[in-house]
Order: sequence, then structure tokens, then C-alpha cells
Amino acid sequence: MGYPKLAVGCAFALAALAGGCAGPLVVSAAQSRGNDVKFGYTRVGSGEQGIISCSVPEGGGDLSNCRHMKLNFKE
Repeated sequence: MGYPKLAVGCAFALAALAGGCAGPLVVSAAQSRGNDVKFGYTRVGSGEQGIISCSVPEGGGDLSNCRHMKLNFKE
């Protein structure tokens, strides 16, 4: 499967695009299952953490339907 290389490449692209004024994202994990790819990230400076979930079309291609899924840790 080409997903691990795709996941790493997309993780870097997402981090570069989401950097802006709020601080860059550091991707700490990537996982794929079927046509879904998820990236775990931490925002530099604020420590905000979350997951970006995207879909990959059958046969490969660009990621689509990406959305942020914020995490709330509770003790």
C-alpha cells in the first residue's frame, strides 16, 4: 500500500498550510484504514492538540473531506 508515504507527505503539507499566524502544526501520528487517513497534531506555541481526518478516493489521489476533530483531555 502507498498510504504510509502518502500520509507522511500529506502530514507535511497540512503542517505547512495550517501554520499561518497561529503557529505551525506538528504531526505526531498518522494512521490509515480503508479510505480514511487520520493525522494527530500539536500546535506549536499553544499546545492545542487534535486530529485531522481525511478521505482518499478509491485508487489513490488527493485527500478530500478533511476536517478537524479537536481533543479534550479530562482528568
